[in-house]
Amino acid sequence: MTVWGTPTKHHLWWYQRGDSLRRSYVTEPPGWCMQTPRAVVEAFFDRMADTDRRESIGELFVEDAVITVPGDRFEGVDAAAAFLAYLEPRYAWAAKEFDRWITADDIVISIGRLYGVDNDGDDFTDVRYVDIYHVVDGRIARLDIYNDLAVAGVV
Repeated sequence: MTVWGTPTKHHLWWYQRGDSLRRSYVTEPPGWCMQTPRAVVEAFFDRMADTDRRESIGELFVEDAVITVPGDRFEGVDAAAAFLAYLEPRYAWAAKEFDRWITADDIVISIGRLYGVDNDGDDFTDVRYVDIYHVVDGRIARLDIYNDLAVAGVV
């Protein structure tokens, strides 16, 4: 999707969806039009890291989203909520240290290391992960998560 805007107090935003050219006159551009695929993924990471905003990650996914994690799969409107429910009993908390990003069109890959505290109160560090995101029109359509939490004895 291509987006053009004017740098004034009120913006006239032109955007292309499919074959049609549309315009929107608003004080703020629509959220989906400003987001590159990587920006959408980074918004997902920001919300996941913020306990007050974590429950809002569903807004970043399409209605027929697919989320896969080692050993499970979540689909549809409730995929994000089911994903959060799946994570809750697995560890006390976890965070990501990003090693590198790979982007190609609407695919974003995040590679790095997980660290945190397991449910027994023990710290864990240096657990490898790879997340693959497919972003369509500013929302996550598919998320495939691969990690070594089980190998590391965290879950």
